[in-house]
Amino acid sequence: MSTSGGPISLFHMFSLETLTTIMPPSSITTCLALYPRDNNILAIGMDDLSIIIYNTSTNKIISKLEGHTKRVSDLAFSNSFDLLVSIGVNDQIFVWNTNGWKKLKDRYLQIHGQRVPEVLTETHIHFHLYQRHFLVVRSDCLVMYKARNLKCYNQWVPRAAEVISQATFSSDGQAVYVCFVDGTVAILDTLKFQMRCKINLSTYIPTIPSSSMSPIAIAAHPQNPTQFVVGLTDGRAFVFEPREPQDWSRFSH
Repeated sequence: MSTSGGPISLFHMFSLETLTTIMPPSSITTCLALYPRDNNILAIGMDDLSIIIYNTSTNKIISKLEGHTKRVSDLAFSNSFDLLVSIGVNDQIFVWNTNGWKKLKDRYLQIHGQRVPEVLTETHIHFHLYQRHFLVVRSDCLVMYKARNLKCYNQWVPRAAEVISQATFSSDGQAVYVCFVDGTVAILDTLKFQMRCKINLSTYIPTIPSSSMSPIAIAAHPQNPTQFVVGLTDGRAFVFEPREPQDWSRFSH
């Protein structure tokens, strides 16, 4: 599925044929999440601060979730607890029960027990493999929460000069891949967010000028936990893995 703020298109996974196009209400679509237990149901973040739960088979709105005070920037479902987690550009996090679509809890993103300064930014959410914890990715921090009660499980703040562009879990959930605007990638241990190694992408891609070396996206291989792909601002993507299985230290520069 995809959208550029207006109509939402759903595609066949293999043929890429357009299956259906949804015309959301007048507000601009800001983010999407597919309900894993029913592929006909979408959660749609809207520019008017609401979240629409939409059934694509009946073309009807199931529910409209309200409570965010700023634009919704990301959505993610947890299968383990029947939850939907949403976050706004002001770092306000909501947890919704998918059985009835009622709000269960909300809080603002915090670091070391203090609310982070409000900077309207695109903050993202990624669920861990076991769906009980989720990672909040902001340009200046990573915070992991327990999904059910929004208790902070772990947190990490890079050095002041480092700006996070994106982060994600490895497929086995044991590592977090973090890419930075300066063209580096850090690999952290999930349990304590300890640094395993840091990679300078220009070391491995010397043919690309440094001006083009700004990573804007990172994704983990769904089966190989030591492999990830980095997308750059020039439109290219590169796959990385260690020279020897499970040996990230020799991959570090």
